Amino acid sequence: MVRLFLGFFAKSLFTDSVCGGQEAGPLVCVKELLGRTSSLLTKNIVMASKAYTGSVWYQKEIQLSPKKRGCHLIGEEVHRNTPEMKNIKVGLMHVLIKHTSASIALNENWDPSVRDDTEMFMNKLVPESTPFKHSCEGPDDMPAHLKALFFGSSVTIPITDGKANLGTWQGLWLCEHRDRGGSRKIVVTIQGAPIS
Repeated sequence: MVRLFLGFFAKSLFTDSVCGGQEAGPLVCVKELLGRTSSLLTKNIVMASKAYTGSVWYQKEIQLSPKKRGCHLIGEEVHRNTPEMKNIKVGLMHVLIKHTSASIALNENWDPSVRDDTEMFMNKLVPESTPFKHSCEGPDDMPAHLKALFFGSSVTIPITDGKANLGTWQGLWLCEHRDRGGSRKIVVTIQGAPIS
């Protein structure tokens, strides 16, 4: 049944007006479609882009204030510590956390219950009652390492006209997975074309 459906779909896909109304093999049709699409894409890219000359790089290690276990907005703290960002016309900001039991993420910045629900869900997903072999640093340590794997240790954010170019409801999170993680260190690397 699945083969029959896929065969019908493929036949109808490659015999429509895009391929000249003739039955064409998949490769012939794809080449024709790509030829048309790539020229349109190229035109759109050229029209939407602007060239900037020169490049600057800044890098800074920031020691964040200690946070309790859970997910916390740190965008303002990072912004305060990176005044160099205002010098960038177009570029990127890369944020790396230098720890394996905490993580960095981009997510909801408006409703704090999203951060509370995320912490609750992660605690159910990776319960401390699991009999982990690695337990010498306390019952919250191994679950913290696993939670950090889910979220990751870095994010890259576009910079436009000296500001982080995030969505309306996006914010930079520090996800503290330990009960007493202490002060966490992040490395912020900013690069891009300077504002002239």
